[in-house]
Amino acid sequence: MTIGGQFYFTIYNSVHIDDLAQRDLQTMLMQGQHPETSSISLGSAWGLIRKAPGKCVVVRYNEDGELVITPTDSVRPCDVLTVPSSMAYLHRTKGLCFGDGSGIQGAILSSNWLDRKGRPEELFKKEGGKRQTLWEHTSGAMERVYQRFTEDGMYRATLINILKFLEPEKDAIVLANLIAMLSKLAAGFHDLGKADKRWQAKVAAIEGEPIAELLGRTSKIGDRIGVPHTPPGYNAMIKASELLIGSLDSAHYLIRTIALASVRHHSSFLNPSQVNHHFEPHPQTVDFVKKVLKAVSDSETVLSQSDEIIQVAKQTPAKEEVPLLLPNVDLFPIYALVGRAILMADRENAAGEELEMWRTESW
Repeated sequence: MTIGGQFYFTIYNSVHIDDLAQRDLQTMLMQGQHPETSSISLGSAWGLIRKAPGKCVVVRYNEDGELVITPTDSVRPCDVLTVPSSMAYLHRTKGLCFGDGSGIQGAILSSNWLDRKGRPEELFKKEGGKRQTLWEHTSGAMERVYQRFTEDGMYRATLINILKFLEPEKDAIVLANLIAMLSKLAAGFHDLGKADKRWQAKVAAIEGEPIAELLGRTSKIGDRIGVPHTPPGYNAMIKASELLIGSLDSAHYLIRTIALASVRHHSSFLNPSQVNHHFEPHPQTVDFVKKVLKAVSDSETVLSQSDEIIQVAKQTPAKEEVPLLLPNVDLFPIYALVGRAILMADRENAAGEELEMWRTESW
């Protein structure tokens, strides 16, 4: 599914193997088990269209953590079911509906949404058009994420409710504050790959001038850099957390979960252990990492270890170190909430305006 040029897919709730007889989809919908939504990159979306034009496909991870995409007429537990807009559409008040949406008042999308030429200019606000330094963009995203989890509103209220359910014996407020800080740190590294020599060289070519400071966004809409910039943030976030907290112990899985949510802010399908990416840090990367650390800590010892974070960011994580979160995992709600916060903070900072009314008591 798509909204405003962004693909959406549905994730069906997971159940135990002995409950499979109850997985009739109509029954599940009648019981209120509605699909969740998550975004994928436009490149991945085009791949799905080429793979099975006009058909439903399922996306699942195999035992090696690799994506398998195939046309289907059945759904397994934890499958991602992708439905083309020729078969279903989103309605502003009814939600997911079957049909192509043609002539339906309130339909959010239509089958010709991929016609980029016909899309209004305001849809591109989140894609560029506002030149920003990398630190300007990153610091803004960090603050927006932190606000969501520390100020009264639906993000903090939802996070506290999740924690009360997951850890009823612990102080939910203390845990929420910790996750807020970890999420801010993760947002600090969400675009670390833009501090890559090749990425910055392409930015300079697009801008048509030498760049004195690391840039995070160009002033031109629609220009693609072509260098992956999210994978390095995964290891960087984990290493930075280790330096700040010390031994991660039982928090290791939580931190990996938040790190994965951050690096997936452009694609829910990204697996950093499967990306053939070589991070070549720009000479200014050390100063950038120090700024990120200084935004969450005043420890000179931690700041002096910035290069350790960069060296780890250059490595590809082992597949067993990447938790490919699915709805049946306890931490999935936190993963989804943090991922949404970073995604929206990233878009809002790029657009220069608040795109989501999150200062409300509930979703």
